[in-house]
Amino acid sequence: MVMRKLILIAILFSCTVLHSQPPNAGMMKSTSVREVRINFSLASVSVSTYNNLFGQPKTGVRSLTNMNDINGIATDWDITTVATANWRDSVFTVSATDGIAGMTAMSFFTGATSGVYANGYYQYGSLSPGGYDAALHQFLVSGLNPNKFYEIKITGADGTYTFDANPSRYTVTGLTTPASQDVDGNVTSQSNGATFTIQPATDGTIKVWMNAVPGSSNLNMAQGMIIKQL
Repeated sequence: MVMRKLILIAILFSCTVLHSQPPNAGMMKSTSVREVRINFSLASVSVSTYNNLFGQPKTGVRSLTNMNDINGIATDWDITTVATANWRDSVFTVSATDGIAGMTAMSFFTGATSGVYANGYYQYGSLSPGGYDAALHQFLVSGLNPNKFYEIKITGADGTYTFDANPSRYTVTGLTTPASQDVDGNVTSQSNGATFTIQPATDGTIKVWMNAVPGSSNLNMAQGMIIKQL
């Protein structure tokens, strides 16, 4: 009889402890950071963990919706080249190219194979929109959480092309506008790039510019972009 009473007391105590715990007790909260990678090219180029934005942005608006993160899970994040008027093609009438001469590596980007560093988007000349024009951004990233901060990484290089890509200037704006950053694009192995920490505008968007610098350079070339939610 005593033994039965002890067992009953133990059971009642166990139930009391379990019911006193909060509803989410024992559940692991995800601390993973979402990261989306994008490579730019003329023709479709598949690179592991990257979303490929391809085609001439000067002849048609290019876009990706619900991009996959590095784990292959679809996000709400989109990117578009906004409008053909926001791009200025080169003397060869191209705003995207594949097989950039002389490029051998791009360590600035994680997992950047030749599918990333050998292809990219042009922004040519110092006249608008080749040079910075506040009204003519080259990319619009949308679907972001306006209450979060994001890291934006972007860079490019022209390999052994004869155009001057130093400096290549990158600018972003969201709720605020960090200072623009310049990158030397006259290299064949790019280890440098622009890195911004920014909060999106209230509509969940970030605008991105890639430009030449009037009086200093005549080309900006971007091979890719990485967006990470912090």
